[in-house]
Amino acid sequence: MSTLNFLGYLNLSHNNLSGKIPSSTQLQSFDPSAYNWNHGLCGSPLQNCANGTHYSQVANEEEGNGDWTEMLWLYIGLAMGFIAGFWMIIGTIIIKQTIRNAYFRSIDKVHDWIYVKMVVCTLGG
Repeated sequence: MSTLNFLGYLNLSHNNLSGKIPSSTQLQSFDPSAYNWNHGLCGSPLQNCANGTHYSQVANEEEGNGDWTEMLWLYIGLAMGFIAGFWMIIGTIIIKQTIRNAYFRSIDKVHDWIYVKMVVCTLGG
């Protein structure tokens, strides 16, 4: 991207970019507002890289902890949803005799349909 020389307008704001902006006349010619909310970016036309690199390392460490807790909550939510859904279906089948009978009849019908299709395909082919 640093080798492009035909850009008239560029806005990279709000992308959580980090690192040093590549040295090229094109990228340094844009207004610093084009790089807003990319706290890890440094270099011309922004602040020096010593502060930007340190900030980006701190942000990455904090981001790593945030990702771990977010993933933990994701797995907890998935497990709770699975357990609740599983027991709602199984509990209904266990408690209601009419639903239980309909469920097992449908399983028998599917089993019979599959068996008939296999026999017809085997004998016909």
